Amino acid sequence: YAHWMNHYAYTTTPLLSLPSDEAGGDGDEEEIIVFLKDSDMRYAWGDRTFGDLLSLALVNGFSCMKMTYTPSILHQSDILRGFEFKGEHVRRHDSNMETTAAEIAPFQTTAYKNLGEWVEKLDLPLQNNITTTRSSIVPVCYGGTFAARKSQILRKPKKTWEAMENSLTRGDNIVEGHYSERIWGSLLSKPLSSDTASAIWEMNPSLMDSGSPEFTGMLLL
Repeated sequence: YAHWMNHYAYTTTPLLSLPSDEAGGDGDEEEIIVFLKDSDMRYAWGDRTFGDLLSLALVNGFSCMKMTYTPSILHQSDILRGFEFKGEHVRRHDSNMETTAAEIAPFQTTAYKNLGEWVEKLDLPLQNNITTTRSSIVPVCYGGTFAARKSQILRKPKKTWEAMENSLTRGDNIVEGHYSERIWGSLLSKPLSSDTASAIWEMNPSLMDSGSPEFTGMLLL
């Protein structure tokens, strides 16, 4: 994903364009980019139709396909940054695949302790809607299948995508892949306003307690 954003998002070749006036825009065509995992798709598709995926991306700048996998997309940013994947990770679909050179790379790295350190070292510009008393609220898209407006990609400095591409090319099955999965929404969606974030906090959301680090920072309303 980061490779495409770094090398192809800045070209002028049109891909899939939809009229932005469908979302109350000025009528100019807006390119929607869909990112699909090249692995076991059972874990990528949810109950959202492809048309819904595109329509929501047109309105929100970003849309996630897999919505039934988790009870919430909203996460408390400062808690989310503490996410760390301890141990190793074996993908469900790897048992029948030949091992490639990229897959020989170790899953873990000593370069970053957790998601927050990875974000800081790569200097990634995540959303910020911090209120006077509470942390930012950011969306997380699990499953690796999502759509985004091309304009949302272009709003970020090109160095963002270059840094992510360089980090993710360390190997195939690596912890950085789990870090990136948790920040695509924050990088590409239109940010919540401080007023909206404050309204969510007034609903007294609770933190997900699943006994697993997988859903670190998830807010339940």
